[in-house]
Parts: sequence; structure tokens; C-alpha cells
Amino acid sequence: MYRIKNFLAKIIQEYSSNDIDIQELKGKINELGMWDIGCLYDFTFLMKNQVSCQLIELLRCYKITEEKLLYKVLKQITGRVLLEFKVLIWEPRNELQIKEEKRCGISVKDKKAKSYSKRTEVGVKNVGCNMLE
Repeated sequence: MYRIKNFLAKIIQEYSSNDIDIQELKGKINELGMWDIGCLYDFTFLMKNQVSCQLIELLRCYKITEEKLLYKVLKQITGRVLLEFKVLIWEPRNELQIKEEKRCGISVKDKKAKSYSKRTEVGVKNVGCNMLE
């Protein structure tokens, strides 16, 4: 989240019409409720293009209010969150998944058969390996 917070500070500083005290801005960014996982709204909602009222208010506080500019800034923020998720979480997770499947002898054919069996209630061979969760 550190990288996302820094990006958010940088983008606000870039597009704001105000002179900005960067330490004050970073403090306000840290105070946003969206960093608390488990809250009603957290930063992962940005991946679904759902933006918190707190974030909108923060942008307005720094005079990022014009509709087209606000849209542009929010698009960059959501894009960055998606990129960070993909690079830091999704790709390494997929690589681990592939290694584990190879270790257990699970082939693409086995996975397709299992996927097909979910639709048709036909079983798939048991490869006899416990996958990591």
C-alpha cells in the first residue's frame, strides 16, 4: 500500500492548483479509512471502479473538482491499483499455482476435465497430491 499511497500523493500534487505541503498531504492520505482492510469500503474497491467519498473529498480539498480532470485523476488512480495488484499479487500467485500443479502432476487436460465435470457431474482422476491453499 505504501506505493499506492505515494502514487496518490504524487498525482494529487501534480494536478492540484494549490501549493501543497507534501507532509500534510501524506498525513491526510494515511487518515483515509480505505486503508483499513475489513472496513465497509477499502482500497480494493478501486479495482472495481468504486471510489470512496473520502477520496473524492480529499481530491476536492486540493481543488481537483472539474469533472474531466477528476475523471482523469480517478482513472489513473484505479489503473495504478489494478497494476499493483496484478504485478505484486496476481502474477506471483499464478506462478506458484503453476509450479504446484506441475509438482502434483496436474496437466492442462486434467484441469479441463475437472472444469467440464463441474458442468456435467462427471468425475476426474484423483492425482493424489494435496495442493497448497
